[in-house]
Amino acid sequence: MYNHSYSLTNVGGLISSTYILAIAWAIGFVFIFWLIANIVRFDGGKNPRDPFRRRVWFYILLVICGISFFLWNFLYVVGLIKGAPAQDKFTGHIAITTGIVFILYFVLVFIISKFFPRSKIGTVFPSKK
Repeated sequence: MYNHSYSLTNVGGLISSTYILAIAWAIGFVFIFWLIANIVRFDGGKNPRDPFRRRVWFYILLVICGISFFLWNFLYVVGLIKGAPAQDKFTGHIAITTGIVFILYFVLVFIISKFFPRSKIGTVFPSKK
C-alpha cells in the first residue's frame, strides 16, 4: 500500500488509500470497542455502573481512534511524500479522513447499539422505553 516515496504524479493513489484505510481504521476500533464492552461485567442492583463504564470506554476509544489515525498520517505518511506540492495536496485530506474516522466510528457503534439494545454494546446508547 505504501511505497517508499510519493511524488505529485502518484499522490492521488495515496489519497485513495488513505480514505480506504480510514474506513478500515474505524471498523477496527469498533471491533476493539466490542471486545471491551463484552469484557465489562453487568452490574446488578438499582443503579448499575456498567453502562457508564461502557460509555466511558466508547469515548476514550473515539478519541484514540481519531488521534491515532491523524498522527499516523501526519507523522508517517507525510514523510513518504517527496516535494512540497505533493505534501500540500495530501495534507488537506488528513483532516477530512480523520473526520471520517470520528464520524464512522460513532455512527457504527450507534447503529450496532440500536440493532442490539439488550446486548452489552446496546447500553452505550440506550433506547427509551
